Amino acid sequence: MYIKDGFEYCERPDICINVDGEFESLFIEIKSVEHNIIMGEIYRIPDTNEKLSIARFNNILEKLNTEKCDQILATAQKVDFAKVNTHTNTSDLFDIFYSRNFNPTITKPTRITHSSATIIDNIYVKDNNTFKMISGILTYNISDHLPKKK
Repeated sequence: MYIKDGFEYCERPDICINVDGEFESLFIEIKSVEHNIIMGEIYRIPDTNEKLSIARFNNILEKLNTEKCDQILATAQKVDFAKVNTHTNTSDLFDIFYSRNFNPTITKPTRITHSSATIIDNIYVKDNNTFKMISGILTYNISDHLPKKK
């Protein structure tokens, strides 16, 4: 996570869940005169237990639900939102985010190969109409994941 010089922030280890080889997260709170923002990054290690990871996402979102500030989460969730209507774990994760007012900003595939196109990474925003955001996907062939733009 990169933080521009001049921003006052503190780490929020009380929100994090880290399980070696399975699940990693990092949270900070940016302090401002107008309002504070909690920003987090969550990485689910590939080929780990989906149900257990979804429970960990849920646990983090429960902690964030008690915070009264804007929130932005970047995730490498490794659960394909393109399958939200056909895969139970995907639907469960989607519902967990939506039920806590976290809106996904990435709605088209960002990992594209010759045989698949998936939405396994996302940026979620929970705000009180503070942000004027435009989201989109940049299409540069630098890897099998497209870079994200906000």
